[in-house]
Amino acid sequence: MTEQANMERYRAAMRAMQSGVAFKMNYEGSETTPKSLRAGVNSALIDSGAIAQFLIAKGVFTAEEFSAQLAENAEREVKMYEDWIRARFGPEVTIR
Repeated sequence: MTEQANMERYRAAMRAMQSGVAFKMNYEGSETTPKSLRAGVNSALIDSGAIAQFLIAKGVFTAEEFSAQLAENAEREVKMYEDWIRARFGPEVTIR
């Protein structure tokens, strides 16, 4: 799969995760306060960007391999939110 295709998968999973977060905010808001979310987002972006740039520059993996893993991890995060919603509201919930 190309880097562009991987990034499309990643963006789709991130939109779905955003839906899961919004849903969870209405039922269990403790981990979804604006301060907690913003600090988490900022640190995650800084950390993953720095690590990826360093390892790609060192030739440990390619940008395409990184984007594939990024998409896979985002899709796993969506599944976590789907599982959380299903456990509380029923088995036929899929977020996108």
